[in-house]
Amino acid sequence: MSQHRSGIVLIASIVALAVLGLSSPANAQQLVSVHPVAGDPVASGNALLSAVAGITDASATKPYVVKVDPGIFNLGGNSLNMKQYVDIEGTGQLATVIQGTGQTASFTNGVINGAANAELRNFQLQSQASGANYSFAIYVQAANTSIRDVTIVSTGGASTRGIRDDDGNITVQGVTVTASGTTVYGIVVDGVFASPKPYIRRTVVNVSSSGSTGTGYGIYMASAAVPDIRDVEINVTGGGQAVGLSYDYANRNIGQPAGPFVVLLENSRIGVSGASAACYGIQLTGSGNILFVDTSKVYGVGGAGYGLYSTDPTATIYVDRSELSGGTNSLNANSTGVYLGATRLGYPVSAPSPTCAATYRAGTYSLVTSSCVFQ
Repeated sequence: MSQHRSGIVLIASIVALAVLGLSSPANAQQLVSVHPVAGDPVASGNALLSAVAGITDASATKPYVVKVDPGIFNLGGNSLNMKQYVDIEGTGQLATVIQGTGQTASFTNGVINGAANAELRNFQLQSQASGANYSFAIYVQAANTSIRDVTIVSTGGASTRGIRDDDGNITVQGVTVTASGTTVYGIVVDGVFASPKPYIRRTVVNVSSSGSTGTGYGIYMASAAVPDIRDVEINVTGGGQAVGLSYDYANRNIGQPAGPFVVLLENSRIGVSGASAACYGIQLTGSGNILFVDTSKVYGVGGAGYGLYSTDPTATIYVDRSELSGGTNSLNANSTGVYLGATRLGYPVSAPSPTCAATYRAGTYSLVTSSCVFQ
């Protein structure tokens, strides 16, 4: 009887696998395991480089996962070049550590270089440059690389980046970026020849800049990048100028999309402080752009401090159910299309003809006028 029942179970299992398509080798995910070399992080790093380089037949129907075991994998001055349909997965953000110098003479190289249809996940990445070189942890060019549940630390370069994306529709989820140096950017997305649409969720960006000439940017969207940013926390401190979130649409190359652009920040917190010259929670440049800020807290304190600062002369700005504060102005804009609803203001608003509804002053909780004047 037991043999008969075992046969039924075996047949049922085979049928179930067939129904799910799991019995077909064409659907099987290829797994490549990378083990550390005991006591030798450089040899471990070489093993990781070789494992990825050795994959030559990855495709949409034959995807690979490179599973990196716990340990330190030091790539030195080499870059780990991802491949299409090859994911790189660690065993924990404290357990698996990939290191490299991240040094490059240009903006087009990182410790890891991204690829289309591929994902990085569940490990820690360290870019440890020194001297006058750039320090880039991740560089992506025109690819939809996904970065999920990764801790990124980028230090030591005169110009430091956690993630730089040129023309790619990257996805960043559950990521922590910590970057420090003189000129520092946590995440940069640049629309060099296209209008990339990065998707950023549940991410923390910590940036610290040093020196009176230093500049720090939490998230910097340049040229024609149109991000979808929600559930993020950005902290920027120090330097001469500090910016939490910059939408820089003023300078575009010939052939780039001209805009205007519609951008959204939702359910996020941006704190900027400690810069000697100027602190901007959100900065907007260009012409005719539309910015939505919803359920977010944004402040800039230190030097000339602003929660939201716009030099776009024809921008339309909507701020709803949020909090803005700055040592100089909560919001400073030179356009007429400024609208605030159910928002808390720490300092006055400076704009030609702003409109406020159900908006109130922090501390006193007194409503401001419909033209955003403190009473």
